[in-house]
Amino acid sequence: HWDNRIIYSNIKINGENTDSWTSFLPNNYWDVEGSYGPINALTRLRNEVYSLQDRGFARILINPVAMTNTGDGLPVVLGTGLTIQRHQYIGIDAGSKHQWSVTSSPNSILFLDAQKARVYLYNGSQLTAITDSCNWTFLNKELVYGIVQNDNPLLDKGIITTFDQENSEYLITFLNTNTRPEYSKK
Repeated sequence: HWDNRIIYSNIKINGENTDSWTSFLPNNYWDVEGSYGPINALTRLRNEVYSLQDRGFARILINPVAMTNTGDGLPVVLGTGLTIQRHQYIGIDAGSKHQWSVTSSPNSILFLDAQKARVYLYNGSQLTAITDSCNWTFLNKELVYGIVQNDNPLLDKGIITTFDQENSEYLITFLNTNTRPEYSKK
């Protein structure tokens, strides 16, 4: 059980006879630091992949290449040939235990860190705790009744976020059966 491992398929080539996306070779994996907790979510923003752990938020560099010129002026592409070459932590003091609290828009990623009672927004260059600049006292109340440890929307527990394309806004839903009288009578 490797909870800090990303497993990836082979690279798809247009016109190939086999489906490389369904082929997972034994060495096609990348491990991020396990000291920040398990990977709870993977998301993307502008063709880049990001991982969220309990206490870590990282960019996963997939097929990064660099262009350089040779002495005769011809461009050369440099790379190692590996699909994932490294990862880069954006924040090691922010993360999310709730996989459904992570969502992205065309321009940003939003996630809720229940351990710190903060909502974070990443715009592609800067990670900001947006709850620090406003009074979100209800957030502490919502996180009291077991949401911090539970993340299963099917059991009516956890946090769900989504981005509303039509209104260009994020929506956050707190699911918590412990605060509802009909569930507390068990």
